[in-house]
Amino acid sequence: MKQRITHASNVGRLTALIGLLLLAPLLVLPFFPEDAPFAAAFLIPGIASILVGLALCLCPPARPLTMQEAMHHGNLLVLYSAEGHPDKLMPTLRETVRTIVLMYMAFLAVGVGAYVLCGMPVFDAVLHTMGALSTGGFSNQPESIGAYHSVAIEGVTIVPMLVGTTNLAILLLIVRRKWRDALRCSELRFLGALLAVFVPVTVLVLVTGLYMSLGEGLRQALLNIVSALSTTGYATMSYERWPQAALGIMILMMLIGGGAGSTAGGIKLSRTLIMLKASFAELRARVSPEHEVRTPSITRAQGKSPVDAPTLRATAGFATLYLLLFAAGTLLLCITEGAPLASCMFEFASSLGTVGLSIGLTGPATRAATLLVEIAGMLLGRLEILLVFTGLGSAVFLMRQRRRR
Repeated sequence: MKQRITHASNVGRLTALIGLLLLAPLLVLPFFPEDAPFAAAFLIPGIASILVGLALCLCPPARPLTMQEAMHHGNLLVLYSAEGHPDKLMPTLRETVRTIVLMYMAFLAVGVGAYVLCGMPVFDAVLHTMGALSTGGFSNQPESIGAYHSVAIEGVTIVPMLVGTTNLAILLLIVRRKWRDALRCSELRFLGALLAVFVPVTVLVLVTGLYMSLGEGLRQALLNIVSALSTTGYATMSYERWPQAALGIMILMMLIGGGAGSTAGGIKLSRTLIMLKASFAELRARVSPEHEVRTPSITRAQGKSPVDAPTLRATAGFATLYLLLFAAGTLLLCITEGAPLASCMFEFASSLGTVGLSIGLTGPATRAATLLVEIAGMLLGRLEILLVFTGLGSAVFLMRQRRRR
């Protein structure tokens, strides 16, 4: 019972803190009274989170939980483990929560300051920094980041998007100035490799397909590719005129997604990298005359670790299920909306990866059936698919147990 009380108290503190963060943008409302209609979007969820958090905090904590206890008894960090690997930030759950909050508050302050220096209003700066760090991509401008027509603002936006999609354990290494350890991490290097390959390719496609200048092509490709890979969803232009090759790259980026243990969606960088390394290891074993078998490994924030059979099995299972859902959702959109296959692939990849980018199918006039398919995709993608089925299985098991009693 004490362990349950401890978990409830920790969750309560975190929930109340989220409520306070949701209310933070209202501090600038007196200076921008014309934005009062947006206040309800922060006020209602903020107050609700604070009330729920205070209710949970009525149960005092028995003692700080260690990471191992939280993993085995509380199921709180099973969410973190399910997203790729259970990286440990700090020895106890309380220290982990405190570290995450302090890091994100610092990133938030720096991001808001950078936006304001680039000429963005304070309210917009707070909103867009929160949207980038959380990889939510929410904007109070119909044209998203493109509404500001500012290269400086677009450059600032890229940084918090990359921060939001990076593994928290790697971010902690960077904050502690352990640059070499951070650069050794396979996930961070894979992120850099993807950007180094696909940004220039997208620039080439946009320059030749839309007759842009090289500078304009780089500007559009860099922010939009980072937005798709980080699953943030900020955009600088409409994708309706983009060449099919560029749309294909965007779809691929949205499917891969961001780092494990971050707020990003998608299959995740670590899972994709594990699958690639396992595939290359299998090919090497096939073509090698001695048929030598090498166990693939990845470097995490805690050091180098081999990819064992259970990890590979779990990774392959998740990736296969994710791609099957992507195929099924794409076909359903083709049926409900009657749109071309490429457009439906783009739209459902965005929904399943919780990206928020659209090629034009989703809007006020979208059919209800199409919206239901996209809602299902967003829920499954945000809750990591396997956790949905695990939760449903647990609920069925508990109901059967109660009936037997």
